[in-house]
Amino acid sequence: MIISPRGEVIKQTYGPGEASIRGRVDLEFLRKERARPFWPTSLRAQIYADEYRDAPGWPKDAFADKPIEGPGDTRELLQKIIERRYETGVYVRPAKDTRKDLKNHWT
Repeated sequence: MIISPRGEVIKQTYGPGEASIRGRVDLEFLRKERARPFWPTSLRAQIYADEYRDAPGWPKDAFADKPIEGPGDTRELLQKIIERRYETGVYVRPAKDTRKDLKNHWT
């Protein structure tokens, strides 16, 4: 889903599973919105900045050198993120090892 700075849905996909989406981003409009005196999104980010600073999340510019060509490109990175979340206590492992169950789900 692509959301405008004002919260409007610009593009979205429908249906289950992974999907890629493309759309135009009006950078000048984005810059103007960010320059407004009261921009709630930036304020919200500041509120949670300390909590998320060290959180294991998606790396910035993870695919800056090589664009994503398909779902397989992101799976290995996502698995590393999930493992780090387990290690740091953000996630708790399920009682049953579901990786075997999910193997067929991801292929």
